[in-house]
Amino acid sequence: MEDRIREYKSQNIIVSYSPRRCVHAGECTARLASVFDTSRHPWVKPDAAGAREIAEVVLHCPTGALHFTRLDGGDAEPIPDHNEIILAADGPLYLSGDIELIAPDGQLLLKDTRVALCRCGASKFKPFCDESHVQAGFREPGQLCDPHIFLVPISPQSEKSALRVRFYPQDAYLIEGPFTLSNADGTQVERAEGGSFCSCGTSTAKPFCDGSHMNLP
Repeated sequence: MEDRIREYKSQNIIVSYSPRRCVHAGECTARLASVFDTSRHPWVKPDAAGAREIAEVVLHCPTGALHFTRLDGGDAEPIPDHNEIILAADGPLYLSGDIELIAPDGQLLLKDTRVALCRCGASKFKPFCDESHVQAGFREPGQLCDPHIFLVPISPQSEKSALRVRFYPQDAYLIEGPFTLSNADGTQVERAEGGSFCSCGTSTAKPFCDGSHMNLP
């Protein structure tokens, strides 16, 4: 999980960038091209806009590749009020919220508010998506099958808490904690407190794990 974080600093803000977690979703370049422009070097120029405007754009990065630190006394990055999982068509799981990424041995590897998790099984930077799904020809329309078979129903007493994600390479993501889950187009939204999601790309019940990884060589 080693990554070389790059920092771009102005008088009022530091923008940090993780190249390995970027999947070129394009939210930053589309929203604030004066600051974020991949056709130049350096591609991030934090002097080109106000710190508040930059911070708002960074929060739209769905992978957590971009983060910021305010130097002008402005608000720090907030933790979202609720946990959310969005299926990307032919792509990763986009998670946002109070996220704890946990290794199989129970070690806490990362706390973040935004991550993109591989679900094609081909990423070289697991559990993060690195766009290998494009070369792998991964196809999945980002539509939920019958979620009630695979999800733990949310209880009326459920309270806001962290979204704990245990990942097992070429196996599954075991997710615990309250969250909403939605299709890529947002037409179906489910609420749950847990579930097992495919990370190997072979499940016949995507996005959920159906045990197909046990047949892998």
